[in-house]
Amino acid sequence: MGYTASKRGPDDIDDLYALIVACGEDMWRRLGLDHWKPPIPIEMFREYARTKQVFAVENDGALVGTFTIGFDPPEPYPLERWSDATHKAIYLNKLAVRPNLQQKGLGRWCMEEIERLAAARGCQALRFDALTRNAPLLDFYDHLGYRRAGDMYVYDEINRGWDIVLYEKVL
Repeated sequence: MGYTASKRGPDDIDDLYALIVACGEDMWRRLGLDHWKPPIPIEMFREYARTKQVFAVENDGALVGTFTIGFDPPEPYPLERWSDATHKAIYLNKLAVRPNLQQKGLGRWCMEEIERLAAARGCQALRFDALTRNAPLLDFYDHLGYRRAGDMYVYDEINRGWDIVLYEKVL
């Protein structure tokens, strides 16, 4: 497999947004999860590409995934939840893998790549959250050795409320 991750700008994300929409539909159909249905508006996703780093994951030139990383948390995470609040951290959100490629190692590759990108940026920790009701995803992160740092209730970008699990890995 020839996976690569490349940063995209705000004018080059339409295919990444379409992938997020497809993943939202898949989660709704398979798991009854509606947190990406509807997804954030594309204008917000373009803003992510301006203020954070949005990546396209490709395999031999074909889009297979996307993720967004940044130095600011997407939610007001309580600092006391982290193993060391002074660690320079990178925050992950909007990780999406093409539905027909899930459970084939691509998600693991993405997480390893995100860890590599975080370390290359001088970060000591990778942090993110996951929907409490998404048991398969929680199991995935647990299996990869991420530490559950607590639970909280948050509002997303379009003002819907969700119970989430906070995750962290010290790099």
